[in-house]
Amino acid sequence: MDYLLLSGVCIWLSVWLTVSIVAQFSDRVGDYFPRSKRLGLIPLWTFFAPNPGVHDLHLLYRDKLKGGGVREAYCVPTIDRRCLRHSFWNPEKFRNKILSDLAESLVAQYAQIVKDQRNVRIIMLSTAYLVLVNLAMKMPRSPDVVARQFILARDKTFESHPAREIIFLSEFHRCHEVGC
Repeated sequence: MDYLLLSGVCIWLSVWLTVSIVAQFSDRVGDYFPRSKRLGLIPLWTFFAPNPGVHDLHLLYRDKLKGGGVREAYCVPTIDRRCLRHSFWNPEKFRNKILSDLAESLVAQYAQIVKDQRNVRIIMLSTAYLVLVNLAMKMPRSPDVVARQFILARDKTFESHPAREIIFLSEFHRCHEVGC
């Protein structure tokens, strides 16, 4: 009797595990088991997300000069060069996570402001915007810089020569004598 019960439990767990794994790659699997889907018996593991993290996010800044010219964009250093060790141990990753969370928050807030047809300049009062502009303003500058702009851009993580896509462009912010 114990052998029969153990066999039944093993078969049930094997089927459940198989269905769970298949469900990670197809949204339609849950349709075959509607009650299980409704009760949450078929898990959705987010580390097999439908849109995994395939982009690197970059915080860039560029300076406006006294003569009216604009310099090329420079990167605020947040992402270390990837190496095999990062697959197992990467304690510095929190900087990338913070930048990612700030960028996601800023873009979502901006989209909501546009959707609500409000003045888009109100985004400059958001915490995400203030933190990002502060990071950009803390970067060294030459004396001929009068204003600074920050840019959020992303590129494909694993491409050898990735093209950057701009996802947010701030206004230029005046620099003061004490710092930018």
